Amino acid sequence: PICGEPLPAEVCDDVTNLNDSALEDGSFQYAGSTEGRANDHTGSCGSNNASDQAFSFTAPAAGDWVFTTKQDDPAADSYDTVVYVRSDCTDPNGELDCNDDSGSPQSLVSVHLDEGQTIAVIVDGYNEAAGPFVLTAYPFVTLNEGDACDPGNTRAACAEGLICGDVADGVA
Repeated sequence: PICGEPLPAEVCDDVTNLNDSALEDGSFQYAGSTEGRANDHTGSCGSNNASDQAFSFTAPAAGDWVFTTKQDDPAADSYDTVVYVRSDCTDPNGELDCNDDSGSPQSLVSVHLDEGQTIAVIVDGYNEAAGPFVLTAYPFVTLNEGDACDPGNTRAACAEGLICGDVADGVA
């Protein structure tokens, strides 16, 4: 972080409420584009002179929340995004997490939120990139001993020290 003036409040006037895009599975998803938008925000991990879109999100439950522009279709992942989360839209020093390229040109951040906590999530472009994106937010679930698990599930994982497997695989 750097010391600086907070952003003018008007840069957050057109923030999109991600909670308005709820899906049946408890996740939230918004399809949009940064093309033609202003360059109001800059994250600490790779955005520079690119147009961006800011979202507000209020956690409906306490826990770890994931915000990602990664999609199941690699062909849809051509826009090189940067995603960052702030405790307040106008405070660049309130950045909670920032990611550029989580294994692809797409981005993924994870933050622990309290129930009712409101944050700002910004989808930005790498360097001067702009384009269409799909922002998805979902709760990440930590599974305890005895809980059913699926090694292919990216939305849940065994607690630290536990592995997902069958008795035949050596799981006790």
